[in-house]
Amino acid sequence: MATINLLPWRDKRREEQQKAFGKFCLYFALLGGIAAFGWSQMVASDIERQDQRNAMLKTEIKQLEAKVSEIRTLKKERDDLIARMEVIQGLQGNRPQIVHVFDKLVHTLPDGIHFSSLQRLGDNLVIKGTADSTSRIPVLMRRLDASCWFDQSRTPLIERSEGTTKTFTLNLKITPPDKVTEDGTNPSCVDATVKKSEEVAAL
Repeated sequence: MATINLLPWRDKRREEQQKAFGKFCLYFALLGGIAAFGWSQMVASDIERQDQRNAMLKTEIKQLEAKVSEIRTLKKERDDLIARMEVIQGLQGNRPQIVHVFDKLVHTLPDGIHFSSLQRLGDNLVIKGTADSTSRIPVLMRRLDASCWFDQSRTPLIERSEGTTKTFTLNLKITPPDKVTEDGTNPSCVDATVKKSEEVAAL
């Protein structure tokens, strides 16, 4: 004899399907949460590594900046040292020249003329002096013209006269010969010297 199931089997089946669907959603949510947590951890790890790289780069940049600053300081010190050496070499190179210039000035100075001041501006000399008479100044000019060490830029300026004494200003340009021996002479440049007796006779 056949049996008839009078229970609401459709409702029971629907209930089982709903439970299965709920379990599936729960599993899916759990899997999504795990994936999101893993992804966030991976992103956080990447950010941490990038922060470490940035910190390392900042440290390296600071070290490089310190080295660059040190190099600039050393370069400035080197340039200052080179400039000082050039000044010292220039002074050492000009020292014999100054000795020769003063020696030539002494030898070209006639009797009756006295230098009161000498001022050097580069290769120019500004000389102030006094002369017993106006006729002695041309003698000084001829001697300076005869020297290879000087070039007169203009004629002497007589500023004032006090009796026979004349105060004058003379502008000279230092023009040393190309080759000068230790005694200040040059084979191709021989200073012409006017005999003192002829000068005295001319006065």
